[in-house]
Amino acid sequence: MSKSLFLIKTLVNQGVRIFSLGQVREFAQTQDLQPSYITEALHHLTRQGWITRLKNGLYMVSDSSGFSPTPHDYEIALALVSPSFISHWTALHYHQLTQQIPRTTFLSTPKGTSIPRSIDRSQFCYIQVTRDQFFGFNNVWIEDARIPITDIEKTLLDGLAHPQYCGGFFEVLDAFKVGRKNLNYDKIFSYSLKMNAAVRARLGWVLEHIKYDNVIVEQLLEHLPTRSRKLDATGLLEGPINKKWKIQENL
Repeated sequence: MSKSLFLIKTLVNQGVRIFSLGQVREFAQTQDLQPSYITEALHHLTRQGWITRLKNGLYMVSDSSGFSPTPHDYEIALALVSPSFISHWTALHYHQLTQQIPRTTFLSTPKGTSIPRSIDRSQFCYIQVTRDQFFGFNNVWIEDARIPITDIEKTLLDGLAHPQYCGGFFEVLDAFKVGRKNLNYDKIFSYSLKMNAAVRARLGWVLEHIKYDNVIVEQLLEHLPTRSRKLDATGLLEGPINKKWKIQENL
């Protein structure tokens, strides 16, 4: 086995399936390999199909190498843009709140995070959110990787904020109906206070629509926008105004 293959296999044995050029160089120093050798070795390993280049300076082990299964799409998406976590429609599907299987992996990342132009937008969709809305996720095991993914409460609120990334408003509404028994309503209320007033107005309307009777619904009335907002954030500015929730029912 060549030195370069031995290097990659050793990384895989340590649980590393996606790695940067810097990681390889750092590890190579322990093997007395020259930095100039590493760049050339990675180039040849890529051409021979042992590894795959994800973006400049980032690689993953190929399934055909026999060293390790190809990393899960979620693991690849998280490595391409950091920090990020799985969210929106992909999270709806993970939590079994929709029967639809999105072909695109949706993720949230803070505004200002660099997203390489080379990324296939039909495969990975990164929604840039403000720093104060970059919260509400847990680490879960998917195959052999720990994946950060939004919890049920944050996933549903993201759907109210960005229904276009969750299959549309009616898909989000159905998700509330499916998940209502598993919702932590104290959590979804506290989460909503970290988001904008339009999301809180939509949340109140939806909870009332699914006939959820709780003091939280009344508490939401104290945190509404100063003017009416669209129920479906992506819909037209039309339809009757629900004065209680300051929501324009544009369905």
